[in-house]
Amino acid sequence: MKVGYDYYVNLVKSIQDHFNLVHVGVEILSTSKRIMNEVMCCAEDNNLNIFYQDTDSMHIVQDQVPILAERFQEDYDRELIGEDLGQFHIDFEMEGAKKNADIYSVESYFLGKKTYYDKLESINDENKVIHSEHIRNKGVPNTAMYGYAEAHNISVKDLYKHHYDGGEIEYDLTLKKGIKTKKTKDMGIETMKQGDKGTTRRVKIRDADQKRVPTIYV
Repeated sequence: MKVGYDYYVNLVKSIQDHFNLVHVGVEILSTSKRIMNEVMCCAEDNNLNIFYQDTDSMHIVQDQVPILAERFQEDYDRELIGEDLGQFHIDFEMEGAKKNADIYSVESYFLGKKTYYDKLESINDENKVIHSEHIRNKGVPNTAMYGYAEAHNISVKDLYKHHYDGGEIEYDLTLKKGIKTKKTKDMGIETMKQGDKGTTRRVKIRDADQKRVPTIYV
């Protein structure tokens, strides 16, 4: 408020201190859910299969992507495919793949939330078919999974098959240069070594006698 040549400011001071912007995070997550629901509902309305979805991604049949993009444009008058905020694009990455070549999954196991396996396929600069893997196992770093597979002379895909059949595996989180840290009593950070308490994680997706969940092959 201005009175003559003077300004008077009414200061409101909160009695509570805030150390983060959690309210901003809530708004971002709500917007993310809205964006995801638009795409998922559009796919469902047009009988397009979504095999797995997460906070900001989904697995769908590659040949159905153009159909989904076209239907999305009709429903929301927006471009679905792109690199801008609110848009989607195929984000599989594969070392050795030819620039701008399609990268897609030819075999997938979806075992649970953030726990899945994709066998990727593409072509290299010599137009030869090459393969790679895209894996996620909630709470277990990829280094631990590759380390366990190497130590037992099996493939990483075998681990997912084992979990699918109800098997249990205890992973060493320090394998293959995996790093595990913990807070010390003086609030410091300490790197844990192999064999220390807390450096392993036991994973079991479900019991073997439970009803089978179909393995999805894309």
